[in-house]
Order: sequence, then structure tokens, then C-alpha cells
Amino acid sequence: MWGICLDISVPELFQHIVEYDCEKSVILQPLPDIKVSSDKIKFIENIPDFVYRENVSSVNHTDITGKIHEIIWQFKRKEFCYYIEVDGKKLSRRYYANDLIKI
Repeated sequence: MWGICLDISVPELFQHIVEYDCEKSVILQPLPDIKVSSDKIKFIENIPDFVYRENVSSVNHTDITGKIHEIIWQFKRKEFCYYIEVDGKKLSRRYYANDLIKI
């Protein structure tokens, strides 16, 4: 299942999209084997178009290729927001699903 981690005791996952095992309350992605109380994860029905560590490229700049590093929920737009890592460096630009393609 996918959800938004709302556990402030895990700052590296706070407000990030996580894949988790609902029965065990264990995070599967992006940081595996972290236990979080199930009431600290807000379930989301839809799943992200891209997953962690998936290879992607920018639609407008195909020379920019990298891996999905962070996925967060953009509450105003009600959609997933992605950050990518290129050559080990996280880019500051925020991407949405229509800005990226799988490679």
C-alpha cells in the first residue's frame, strides 16, 4: 500500500510518499524496514506514476536523466511531486508526472 508518512519521529520520511506493509506497519520504500505506527501513515488510493530509484528523464530536457530520489504529496495540486538525483546529486527542481518519462 502507498501512503503519506506523518510520523515526525522519522524526519527523513516525514510528509514523503512511502510504500508500506499495512499489517506489519513496516516501510518498504524508500527506506526499508522502518516501523511506523499505522495511524501515522495516511493511506492514499492512487499510486505514484514513478517509484523510488526508477530511471527517468525530463520531458523538456532529455539530456537530464536520473533516478527518482523523493516523492512527496503536493496538497494544493493534489498530485505527486518528484525530485530526481543526477550523478549522486539531488536536483532542487520539482517535477510532476507530466514532466517526466521513464527510460
